[in-house]
Amino acid sequence: TPKSRRGESAWDAPPALAALVKRVYVSMVGTRRDHTVCALGRSGTGKTTTCQAFTLGLLKQAGTTRERISVERVQAMFTILRSFGCVSSQHSDASSRFAMVFSLDFNHAGQAAAGHLQTMMLDKWKVCQKTPGESNFLVFAQMLAGLSTEMRTELQLHQLPENNSFGIVHPTKVEEKQRASVAFTKLLTAMETLSFSAGEQKAIWHVLAGIYHLGAAGACK
Repeated sequence: TPKSRRGESAWDAPPALAALVKRVYVSMVGTRRDHTVCALGRSGTGKTTTCQAFTLGLLKQAGTTRERISVERVQAMFTILRSFGCVSSQHSDASSRFAMVFSLDFNHAGQAAAGHLQTMMLDKWKVCQKTPGESNFLVFAQMLAGLSTEMRTELQLHQLPENNSFGIVHPTKVEEKQRASVAFTKLLTAMETLSFSAGEQKAIWHVLAGIYHLGAAGACK
């Protein structure tokens, strides 16, 4: 099912997708022309996961120069996109709420030499408004479950109220808390892989904590 495919780890490309990777790569190298691949489908059918599997498969097929791009760095990119751009919904544990165009540049030897990502957040309003049957963006629950005690205290997140008008819920069940904590650790690793500085990471948690506190405070007319 789509839900089982969209876990924390990368989804391996099935034979049909692996064959498409090879066909696109051979055609691109043979014709020396740009190629475009677009994933289409209803919500929860695994479009983002398929794009991830296709991209990683293409990088493994082509090889990389490792100067500016590598399989590890692209994997880290998808990890960060998942946390900041996905919500939990009835269709999926990680339903994407962004549009993405990822371009790869190849050198004359057919190796991937660089990558360029463009994203468009489709539902920014979800940050501060509850949607029935959906969570807020995954990064909030991951942060609340995985922050160190020191950072939690600094951000005033050591005593969490029960309600949040933005629908930001901290995991309470052991399994959910563990899953969110593991995802947060992977997010931190991804940030390290993409050279986020300690100061940049800290600034991100401060902004997210500020959003959380605004939701906890609520508003009145």
